[in-house]
Amino acid sequence: LNGPVRMVARDVLWRKIFPAQRSAADANFNETAFNFLVDEKYALAAKLFKFASEFKGHSNEMVRRFIILNHAQALKWSGDENGCIKILDDNDWSASTINLRIAERVLRNDFVSALPMMAQCTDSETIGKDGFRSWPVFRIFRQEPEFQNEYRRLFGEPLYEIDFKDEISASLN
Repeated sequence: LNGPVRMVARDVLWRKIFPAQRSAADANFNETAFNFLVDEKYALAAKLFKFASEFKGHSNEMVRRFIILNHAQALKWSGDENGCIKILDDNDWSASTINLRIAERVLRNDFVSALPMMAQCTDSETIGKDGFRSWPVFRIFRQEPEFQNEYRRLFGEPLYEIDFKDEISASLN
């Protein structure tokens, strides 16, 4: 069995044999599938998150919502913008935590609404500077000058640190 098939089989068996460990199974599955997003294997990530979104009885609502958001972003980054929006539209995000609401806004390309949420995320400590730098959901938003300015304002440092000495020596070689 290849990696993703093995992962799905392992998770199904884990849930059946050890139902009390549902939280650990959810976390493990979400983390493993999320790594496919980070590695830009979007089509595979979309399939895995679609599978995970169809589980009956996630360990908690937060896990379920992260799986939905990760499924939506996998579709978006694989070019299925309509599929992404449909998943977002099928869920009510109004009572979600700020980190989920900002992700939902960003996936809709609603950067105007997302920008002030950055401060709320840092105030509540739900997303820190590393999260804004690395969470794939922000990959397009990070390119916006407004995002970069807000990041600098919130964290007192630029989003991207460029070592000009390394750049210069690389160009001389």
